[in-house]
Amino acid sequence: MCGTLLNDKNKISDYSIKVLEECMNRGAKIILNTSKSCIEILDYAKKINANYISCFSGNYVADKNKIYRNNCINVDACNEIIEQAKNNNEYLIIQC
Repeated sequence: MCGTLLNDKNKISDYSIKVLEECMNRGAKIILNTSKSCIEILDYAKKINANYISCFSGNYVADKNKIYRNNCINVDACNEIIEQAKNNNEYLIIQC
């Protein structure tokens, strides 16, 4: 998204919105694809009325009603990583 759909102010231009709307009027489906988290792109997805979102480099794919792919780390693995970091006096940066 950065440098492609978003301008230098991290906004979607009116022109881009107009083009996307025209594409949808012609039957195109809009997929907002990014390596960012879902939380970071939800406002953008709503603004362009995206049919699908693909976050975390394709590890999470959904539309408004259904999750098609959810390849996220499970809770047990996450807890193990946290324990190992604590035992080794390491710092973690966790993005939720």
